[in-house]
Amino acid sequence: MDETRTVHVDPEHARRVIEAFSVQVGLPFREAYSPFDAAELARAHEYGCSPGTITEFIRKGYFGPVDPEALSPADVYCLFAALEARRRWQPCPSRHDAKKTGIRLAIEQLQADGTAPLHDLDDHSLEDLLLQLVQSDNRPLRELLYESLRLKLKDFEE
Repeated sequence: MDETRTVHVDPEHARRVIEAFSVQVGLPFREAYSPFDAAELARAHEYGCSPGTITEFIRKGYFGPVDPEALSPADVYCLFAALEARRRWQPCPSRHDAKKTGIRLAIEQLQADGTAPLHDLDDHSLEDLLLQLVQSDNRPLRELLYESLRLKLKDFEE
């Protein structure tokens, strides 16, 4: 299995995009972003991101800045792409709601109301959920299983 995640990013294009993203939310554009500043920009664009998320993504190889304490605009661009690819969107209401499945929106609404979204989640093992996920041809069911796995693994750290 090829585990490379390398994609060429044009640094000038990335700079223009991140500069526009900064202006759009009223934050200063920087030539170098601290993890705090990069996370702040991501949160302003309604991604679920903290400095710890950035550390996690670097550790997992989702992007590889030269200096993890001074992220270039290209690094921040790659961070945004990694957040998007992993559906790390803030809960509803969010500008990303149109990308979310109905089940994810329902789960987020229940969580916002203080209700456990899947009352029987503990009745299913990870193995059961994974087997159902790979065996199903039904996309809505696969999305439900994906969200179930996300909930089950929310406190798990690789």
